[in-house]
Amino acid sequence: SVSLPIRERRRTHMALHSITSFSDDAQFFVGGKREWDLWSVLRRPGGGLPLYRHMQFRLPAATIEHVLQSARLARVLDELCGGQQEARETLSKEARAIMVGMGHTMSTGVLRFMAYVVGKTIRVIYPDIRFVPEQLEAIKQAIPDTPVLYLPTHRSYMDFLIISYLFFVLNCPVPIIAAGEDFQRMAVVGNLLRACGAFYMRRSFGRDKLYWTLFSEYVETMVSNGDAPLEFFVEGTRSRAGKHLHPKIGLLSVACQPFFNRAVSDITVFPLAITYHERMEGHLYVDEMLGTPKPKESLSGLVRARTVLQHNHGRMHVRFARGFSLREFVGQRVSRRCPNNEERPHVVTEAQREVVTDLAFRVIECQKRVLVVMLPSVLAAVGLHLAHSAPLQTAATSADGRVVVDRRELLRQAARVVAWVADVGFDVDTTELGCDTEQQAVHSALATLQPAVADQCDAETLTLHLWPPYPAFNALLLAHARNELLHVFAAEALLLCAYDCVQQMSARPRTTGLPLRDTQATFELLRDLVYNDVLLPDRASTPIHVHFRNALQRLEFMKVLRCDAAQSTLQELQHPLAPFMCSLILPFVQCAACVLRFFLNLPVNAPVLTTAAAVEQIREANSLLVNTHHLHADVLSANAITNSLFSLHRMNLLAKKDTGIFLCRTAAATKKANEVAHILRLATPLGFATASLQGEGATPRFSGGARSTASFSPTARL
Repeated sequence: SVSLPIRERRRTHMALHSITSFSDDAQFFVGGKREWDLWSVLRRPGGGLPLYRHMQFRLPAATIEHVLQSARLARVLDELCGGQQEARETLSKEARAIMVGMGHTMSTGVLRFMAYVVGKTIRVIYPDIRFVPEQLEAIKQAIPDTPVLYLPTHRSYMDFLIISYLFFVLNCPVPIIAAGEDFQRMAVVGNLLRACGAFYMRRSFGRDKLYWTLFSEYVETMVSNGDAPLEFFVEGTRSRAGKHLHPKIGLLSVACQPFFNRAVSDITVFPLAITYHERMEGHLYVDEMLGTPKPKESLSGLVRARTVLQHNHGRMHVRFARGFSLREFVGQRVSRRCPNNEERPHVVTEAQREVVTDLAFRVIECQKRVLVVMLPSVLAAVGLHLAHSAPLQTAATSADGRVVVDRRELLRQAARVVAWVADVGFDVDTTELGCDTEQQAVHSALATLQPAVADQCDAETLTLHLWPPYPAFNALLLAHARNELLHVFAAEALLLCAYDCVQQMSARPRTTGLPLRDTQATFELLRDLVYNDVLLPDRASTPIHVHFRNALQRLEFMKVLRCDAAQSTLQELQHPLAPFMCSLILPFVQCAACVLRFFLNLPVNAPVLTTAAAVEQIREANSLLVNTHHLHADVLSANAITNSLFSLHRMNLLAKKDTGIFLCRTAAATKKANEVAHILRLATPLGFATASLQGEGATPRFSGGARSTASFSPTARL
């Protein structure tokens, strides 16, 4: 992927709307002065689309009838009604009402109308959309042979619209999209989205067997018949914090059932990634992470947000990973059943669940590989790194919460990071619309990070408004932008943090090697602490020592660490990338430390807290630590705190009951909690109470006072 020359980009920007694609030397434009006026949209031909060769043409209403008349639904109705005819008729009416509310009603006329409306909107908020035409050609070639799944990243509401809009523009079949039931309740908009191919599903099914049967049968029949490509988000919900979420396998397992049951011979999976120069909901996400309730989707809310739809949010990249065959991925791991519709058992076996879980992680790894790293993310990551590494003498913190950063040092380190990211195989977009010089491009990128950054184009320094009296909103806005770089160095950053902890424990000179076994054990512990925040590559079933070995190989290749296999030791090579990589992972380690510290400091007889109450009290306690220790703002994020609660519960350090969450005080848990606290004392500037098995009314002993910020910081050690 290459950038357009400045003159070409300016000429593109002058057009009413353009979609620009980049390959090695291709420049492909769709759009023009009258390309998307209403008359052109209405006259656009609808034929010539690539279609699945075994598809039986039918209207959306016919698909619903097929589900209602299925033998599987009949068996479930007989089971639920208990032989009572009146109850069966009631359930049949309920099933029809559910299907009418769930099913899509795709209409060519509505698609044309929405293409006009969405085109008018997108050309304002994202005037530059880039993709690779060869990737679209590969999709067109795959559609006739097998049913197709599109599995995009989910960072914005725009994800719903841009894929359908792109395929409509390029004369590809518009996908059928799984959407949350929240959108169904939006007046007017819900029906418009349904007519554009959206079908609605509940966030959770619980034990509603009737709904589960209808939903799974509906999805399976659409995939089996190949009505249109099926699109859904494997992460399940939007990623507010800018990083990948752990996948949800429910809908993915349903979509794979036609293959497992031999209803189709194969399914082609296309992961794709959508990267935004600036997410239009970015400020809203930060408010949600700081405790503001999520606004409900409604038509009135859309009208109130019209000012957001009038703002230029920069560039967007849409990248498709190479499609892969589900049959080749599964291999011989699952025994496929005979497609007897009358006796087909629609139950996900343990082998299928394991394969689908691995498939979900494979999809996320493919998404990571095609994500484009944007300039604002790099600048945010480097700026936070400099702000939290005072010994580097590149930032000066004032008493009023401002951090003054040397602009030349920021650009020097940003250029170095961009080169490293490109060296490990990721695409980087460092250009800015309408900017002729590098200085203007940097100023434009920093403008997307306001109000956290105050920058003047010709100044020698820039100011970060991170700590009180400035609101936590500022620092968390930068943190979310930084998280979009996390997937590049996740495992390597964990290993370097583990290396630092082992070095602190050993008190050896940095020129001597450290035991490889101790570093791996600490790596595994830190991995468990940030399990939900950091998704390591490859499959879920990959052993942790494989992640460690792969990360070590990459760090050796980058000349960050040296491994002496004969002595089983590791030695650092004073590489300037090391402290920066640590700064990407340290915020989540700090958050886990703050959460564990909160529970260790609670009295033994303290009342049990609900999860929501625990998050609020932990955030309140962490706000004091941020002021006194200048911790990363991620410790105030509801997302990071919730993930840390999950990780500590997964490690059996916290226990959950119906009433809430509390510290587990068994002998094994107490021993492990003290071991974890010992590691976290080294990785963070915090003191910890010692977990104990003392009786009722006892107060935990406090071990270690608050340490200065400079006492240990992987971001500052070099």
